[in-house]
Amino acid sequence: MNRLIPYSAEVYAYVTAEYGGAYLPIEICTLLAVAVFLLFGRAGGHIGNRAAAVFLALLWGWIGVGFYWQTYQPLNWAGTYFGWASLVQAALIAIWGIGTGNFRPKLDLRSAGCWIGLAALALAALIGPTMSMFPEEAVVPTQAIGVMPLATITATLALLLINHVRSPSWLLPIPVILLGWEGVRANVLGLGEDMVLVLAGAVVLGLLVFRRLRF
Repeated sequence: MNRLIPYSAEVYAYVTAEYGGAYLPIEICTLLAVAVFLLFGRAGGHIGNRAAAVFLALLWGWIGVGFYWQTYQPLNWAGTYFGWASLVQAALIAIWGIGTGNFRPKLDLRSAGCWIGLAALALAALIGPTMSMFPEEAVVPTQAIGVMPLATITATLALLLINHVRSPSWLLPIPVILLGWEGVRANVLGLGEDMVLVLAGAVVLGLLVFRRLRF
């Protein structure tokens, strides 16, 4: 433990495992929604595009309230500020998605960026259930899109990477800050599976930035 992470890996594992188990329906609904979005989002029309953006915004809102405020804040006072940041991100996604109707995937399988985005999205969705099936410890902190911040951050970046139009730059600062924090946490607590997800998010982020610099 240190001043930045004032709790042990065991404490974090127990708290997040209990939290994740209580909100398993959110994880299942999110996985189904992601699958539907990838399969049918391209032909969803402006109403479907806006609904998808609202759903993603609601997930970020839940991360702010359900995870950071209700679960993480008792472990670390920074959870209060991360919660507010997540709510701001939720508002930004909703403003962009509802205002433009441009949130829909472009699955160009000839593009390396598309494959990287899909791989990062699959990793964010599957790493938690996989680690739960093959635990090295009695209790493991599991990642889940819409339930845990790191998986949600990585999935969001991946969805922006495979979006059919370039997303605005102002959607990136908060995920970047939170991804950096998640990297610090995973490194201090020695959570290798979380570091894999952090690296995946960093690769996707690098591609998003590269595209902005190139085009």
